[in-house]
Amino acid sequence: MALQGSGDEVSVILSILFSIMSQYDVVIVGLGALGSAAAYHAAKKGAKVLGLEQFGLGHVHGASHDTSRIVRTSYNTPEYVALAKSAYKDWAVLEAEAKQKLLTITGGLILLPKRGGELNSGQ
Repeated sequence: MALQGSGDEVSVILSILFSIMSQYDVVIVGLGALGSAAAYHAAKKGAKVLGLEQFGLGHVHGASHDTSRIVRTSYNTPEYVALAKSAYKDWAVLEAEAKQKLLTITGGLILLPKRGGELNSGQ
């Protein structure tokens, strides 16, 4: 982001920003799935968090605005498989804290060619 305006205007804007930022430990710009998770976990660890989002709650401009998502546990890298599998534990913790069901596990089907298709499902 580039600040535009006269030198005095930029100085005023920077002064306001520094004043606001000095009140928080963490400032997160963008409260989509990743930004919200970062804000949540930082606050949970005791940080004073300011989250900034340009759109209203439930907007349709983000990558995760729709009603369905997938936690894919079949990839060709074992590290990603382990990370994806751990996400299920994190969802369970979040559901318990929210006292609300947030995740529906439905299963899936993975099709690979007979030759050349490598997949690591962590099993």
